[in-house]
Amino acid sequence: MKQTIIWALPTVMCAAAALGGQAQPAGSPLKVIKKYELGGEGGWDYLTIDAEARRLYIARGSHVMVMDADSGKVVGDLPKTTGVHGVALAPKLKRGFTSNGGDSTVSIFDVPALKETARVKVGTGPDAILYDPASDRVFTFNAGSKNATAIAADTGSVVGTVELGGRPEAGVADEKGMVYVNVLDKNEIVAFDAKQLTVKNRWPVAPGEQPTGLAMDLASRRLFSTCRNDKMVVLDAVSGKVLDALPPDSHSARTGTAP
Repeated sequence: MKQTIIWALPTVMCAAAALGGQAQPAGSPLKVIKKYELGGEGGWDYLTIDAEARRLYIARGSHVMVMDADSGKVVGDLPKTTGVHGVALAPKLKRGFTSNGGDSTVSIFDVPALKETARVKVGTGPDAILYDPASDRVFTFNAGSKNATAIAADTGSVVGTVELGGRPEAGVADEKGMVYVNVLDKNEIVAFDAKQLTVKNRWPVAPGEQPTGLAMDLASRRLFSTCRNDKMVVLDAVSGKVLDALPPDSHSARTGTAP
């Protein structure tokens, strides 16, 4: 299977082979500077960059491919991660964690050696995964059991569960003790306390529908939720107020015509 990683500037973007043939929009500030043909087996899910070690972790379905971010060379592989969706890194502990959706486990690995050291059971069907430095915990967002599992990053033990009331997708941490996660089938973002493991808020993402991707600007305290109805909804992470939804009209955004 042909697989490609694309690096673009001024913002670094990574994309699968399906994006390789697409033309960039006229006037786009992005410029493709490198393409890496990686090969290997398995599809693609979340990509995780270790900026300090210059490694890119690529979830490939049954294993995690590890690429040198500068040369494009494959420098390692984490096998037996059935149904893996993503990787979370705890830099100060030099530990990594994989969300294995196929057997509802998290693999814990030594980052320098790229070797698994432990494995722990979590909720059903873990998808996205993140490390929260404020609580020193790793969270899996479990599509099957509709909850989040909290794991102590230092001991690798499960310390609790957060009931989300719907199917979670991507999540982000504000690094101050709050975690936010898209809930796809409820069209909302759930905000919960990373230490107390209690839900604090549920915010609708309308006009967005079926939110999947989620990012956060820590400085401005804004959430960016990408939805399957061609909307990117911007919310205030304090009040939950919807500040904007882009594009306002998907057809006009694609064609350049007025809505």
